[in-house]
Parts: sequence; C-alpha cells; structure tokens
Amino acid sequence: LPLKTPNILGESAPVAFDISNMQKDLRSMLETGGELGVSMPTTDGVLSNYSAAAESGLAAHDAVDVVQFMIEQSKRHKES
Repeated sequence: LPLKTPNILGESAPVAFDISNMQKDLRSMLETGGELGVSMPTTDGVLSNYSAAAESGLAAHDAVDVVQFMIEQSKRHKES
C-alpha cells in the first residue's frame, strides 16, 4: 500500500499494472464465472468503472488511479 499511496492521493507515480490490464483480467474473471454459471455482479460493476476510466483516456495509467477517477466522477455528478 505505501507504494500506491501517491496514486491514491492523485500524485504522479510509476505505473505497475495499468487500467487496460486490469480490464483484461476482469473480463477473464467474468468469462470464467460465466462458464461456471456464476453471476459476478460486483466484478461486472468494477469492470464498468475501469472501462469508463479507460474510455476517458486513462488506459495506460496505473490501475489504482481509478480511485481518483471515481472521486472526480462523483464530484461531477454532485455538481450536475
């Protein structure tokens, strides 16, 4: 966690595992769950958040940068 604190706080830090790779892994989890007949709504919701972050241009950013993305999305939602 100490290595990810700068990312969580919105500061610059090296990318260890990017949002694009997180999307790939989440899709793989959902595919496996589907093959086993297991519903994974939380994982599906998480994938939606990562996909929104990637679509906003953050695909190459560290996966924990999704925290700041979600904070910004929440602020925008409150303002509208």
